[in-house]
Amino acid sequence: MIKQLVPSERQNSTIQQRDSQPWFPAEWPKAPWHLQALSAGQKLDNSRDSGPATQIKYNNTVGGGQGVNIYIIDSGVDVEHRLFQGRARNFHKCYVDTDGECFKDKVGHGTAVAGCAGARFYGTAQGANIINVKTFFSFNKYMFLM
Repeated sequence: MIKQLVPSERQNSTIQQRDSQPWFPAEWPKAPWHLQALSAGQKLDNSRDSGPATQIKYNNTVGGGQGVNIYIIDSGVDVEHRLFQGRARNFHKCYVDTDGECFKDKVGHGTAVAGCAGARFYGTAQGANIINVKTFFSFNKYMFLM
């Protein structure tokens, strides 16, 4: 039996139930704004003061994106984050490493972007692989680490 996904049901029992069925349709009535925009078919109110944008239900296939690689070119990605469920990895190897943590996301922006792309619950492609292509080594020093 497929159960409708609603925000109040994001508890451990629901997580376990959903993890056993990686592909099933879901509807989230009060999804975050970035997910509502995908199902809207129209421009949404961009005001954060107006509450849930327009109460548009987000239609999604949970687990969608399986087998797809999403490359995140940003400040780095916390590939160990639990919402990536082991689907995140570093692109290659680090050629310049001064502190032993060259792929770590010390800012948090890259991990947030990766979460919007493919994290469990909040990502648009919840089954996709996340590939970390860190682009800056330290503040104000940009470079590709491949």
